[in-house]
Amino acid sequence: MLKVDVPTIELVDLPGIQLYPTDLYKQTRKLVNSYLQEEDTLVLCVVDATIPSLDSRIAVKMVRGSAKLPSTILALTKADLIRDEESIVEHIFERVLNRSKEMAELSSLAGCVAVVNRLHRDKVSLVEAEAAEEAIFNELFEDPAEAYAPKTVQQQLRQNTTTAQLIAKLDHIFSAHIKQSWILTVNSRHHDSDHRPGWGPGTQPRCSGSRNTS
Repeated sequence: MLKVDVPTIELVDLPGIQLYPTDLYKQTRKLVNSYLQEEDTLVLCVVDATIPSLDSRIAVKMVRGSAKLPSTILALTKADLIRDEESIVEHIFERVLNRSKEMAELSSLAGCVAVVNRLHRDKVSLVEAEAAEEAIFNELFEDPAEAYAPKTVQQQLRQNTTTAQLIAKLDHIFSAHIKQSWILTVNSRHHDSDHRPGWGPGTQPRCSGSRNTS
């Protein structure tokens, strides 16, 4: 029987980084750094969309300092808790469109997607939650300011909101990572196998799973 190793994605839900107590801060920071230093790590960095400055988040600073931005998707959660028009523009529209000043240093991100808050006690199904989330963002996009009214801008906004779009972007960077890393490695080793005793057509090297950190 031919055994074939294929790339898989391993999801690792890391703890949020808290400043206090000091020991806990050091432990969680060290843990996150250990994943950020791995070549095959893909990052899902989850931050609160309601915060005034993304740069105030330690997780964002750590990702930026690790040269992992091209392998990182920023998820802006709790977008449904933002109500006033000015905050919607500043905290959601400008960020997902990569227009805000704070996004200048994060311009090489693989993506920035706004999603709504979902609690563990929510009793709705995933299908119902997806429909409800889409309805929330549709309401946000109604009667937008002139700068966000053009069809192309509306399309960009919709491509960078909802959990469905977030999943699509995660799938995209995972697929790109396979093409850029795993496939090249497999092809190279298969080529070398012709000249190595003990390597046959039914043997493939293992590929380490990509990891997700937040």
